[in-house]
Amino acid sequence: MKNKRSVSIMMASLLLLFVSCRSYEVKPTKPQMGEKVEVTVKGEFKSPLVEVVYLKENLDFDFDVIPAKVEQKALSFVITPDTLTSYVIWRVVDSNVVYFPDGEGLIFYYGKKPMLLAYYYKGMHTEKAIPYMVELKPEEQKKIIRRAEKVYKKGLKYYPSCPMCFARLKILQYFKLKDERSKAKYLSELENVTDSLFNTGDLMAQVAAFNVAYFFSFAKTYDYFKYLSENPFIPGALDVAMSYLYQYARNLNPKEGAKWLEIGLNKYADYIKEPSSRIKNILRNYYYSLYYAYLVQGDTVKAIEYLRKLQQIFPMDPSPYVVEASLRMEMGTINYRTIDSLLATAEKCFNPIAYSYTYPFYDTESRDKAVRRNLTDLYRVESRYFTNIGDTARAIAVLEKAIEAQGGDLYADYGDHEELGDLLLATQDLEKAIKHYAYAIITGAEEDRIVKSLEERLKSIKIGEDSTRV
Repeated sequence: MKNKRSVSIMMASLLLLFVSCRSYEVKPTKPQMGEKVEVTVKGEFKSPLVEVVYLKENLDFDFDVIPAKVEQKALSFVITPDTLTSYVIWRVVDSNVVYFPDGEGLIFYYGKKPMLLAYYYKGMHTEKAIPYMVELKPEEQKKIIRRAEKVYKKGLKYYPSCPMCFARLKILQYFKLKDERSKAKYLSELENVTDSLFNTGDLMAQVAAFNVAYFFSFAKTYDYFKYLSENPFIPGALDVAMSYLYQYARNLNPKEGAKWLEIGLNKYADYIKEPSSRIKNILRNYYYSLYYAYLVQGDTVKAIEYLRKLQQIFPMDPSPYVVEASLRMEMGTINYRTIDSLLATAEKCFNPIAYSYTYPFYDTESRDKAVRRNLTDLYRVESRYFTNIGDTARAIAVLEKAIEAQGGDLYADYGDHEELGDLLLATQDLEKAIKHYAYAIITGAEEDRIVKSLEERLKSIKIGEDSTRV
């Protein structure tokens, strides 16, 4: 007889299969460049949202969350591409259920032919390299490589000179080789082919060549980067220039790293004034690194400046607001109105639309972990804030929420239990305080330190001597 765990696993598997196999209809089936597409998905839904990635001919991409209309056991929505969009990936999120978890792809056409990069993006999608890279087991990777290879070859039938399909196909073909001698020979030949591709002078071909060179660490990788860094005229080239510089800056000390990152921001200022989703992701790395670099140098004003920039480009991400509120409390001169506003804004970021914008195309488990982690951070900072303004009851309440957000007493950080114990002790709630000190020890705190600290605290609040022996 099957146990409950086996049954629950089987039910979860059936649910996943059901979720993945929902049928849908697309009109038109072969949309033209810039043409709107109506998608209808059969099934019962509550309050669905549709996450969409628009992948473009200039190696750019944009992300959006679009509303869906629910009626007669189906939902419908309209995809509205611009004329640069060659491939779209979409999925439906309804509460905590994701339909089409890997995303469904849609090719756009120019006349009878697909747009230039449509099959490049379809191949990357087949590889599970977009919207986010998925780690695959070796057996699964072999199957996916074979499928993706067919996609790139089909793209090259339409456009024999497509550099992106050509370059990606060359990378995949390396993984089909079995012995080291064949691999070494292949890489030697590929290095020459890559150099020839770069020397065509076509900017997209140069980005493709850089991708191959960077993947295999070819000798001319840095030379290609230097050229692209001076010619970032398409988003793909700008990504190369800024991302490579970011990797370099990360290996420097905070002062030098900040200097080079700001050089990059100034150099490419004209290209990042109205950033696409692709460039925003790069700027996220820059701004967080600059925040940290200035923080460790003691320049909190500059650190906050970069947190504010993060808030501008990712207004629905709670983290920059929470971090700024925490930092302002650490500065000593506390502007309570500012901190209260930051925390109130962060609280508004915990809703389904914000989740889709902040964690697009995350799997449900990863999204849930990210949300819980951010909630925990928010509650911790709110607890400090309420403690500072003398509202101990609210400080206790939100710290209890922080523990709950981590999965409960046995899974929470011991520091949260210890802090909660201190707050409860201050309100003379000795029984609950001791409970959380005990959980602090169970979850990793040093027992002797906790016991000694508790005895001293009990004496300081004039608890009877017999009661102070823990």
